[in-house]
Amino acid sequence: MDLVVLQGKSNSGKTTALKHLMLKLLEQKGVEVLWVTRLKRSISPEELTAKIQDGWKMKSGAISDTSIAVKYNGKIIGITSFGDSLQNQILPALERVKNACEDKCDIFVCGRHKRNDPWEEFAQYQPLDVQLVEKLRSSDQTKHDKDNLAASENLFKAITDMCK
Repeated sequence: MDLVVLQGKSNSGKTTALKHLMLKLLEQKGVEVLWVTRLKRSISPEELTAKIQDGWKMKSGAISDTSIAVKYNGKIIGITSFGDSLQNQILPALERVKNACEDKCDIFVCGRHKRNDPWEEFAQYQPLDVQLVEKLRSSDQTKHDKDNLAASENLFKAITDMCK
């Protein structure tokens, strides 16, 4: 398994950048949604995109924090936007992705604080490659939004590089 970690301080926009990454992946040709947190039925990439976008608008039935598994370029990619608790949120999300995908996850993407050591935290999974993407926080909302999009693009690049 490869690991992509978005590192940043609390309230730096990690969750938003991870959701932008999900949206970017869902718009790719041939992507297949394999699993979504709390969803008991299959869902198309377009439907999942709408639910994630509705979460930002706080519509009923929308998705706020979530974990997903998709198949993209022959790889199973798990992404979680859930918080900062490794033991209660992030590792359980990885385990749910693996359980939903016949014990397989080629690339796992999550957010962590910079003080955390992903090699140590994920040692039991023996990651083959760990890519770190930094997420900075700007007090200027316009710049902050652009930084979130830029971070999602950097995450997507890391994933596509790992898919080669």
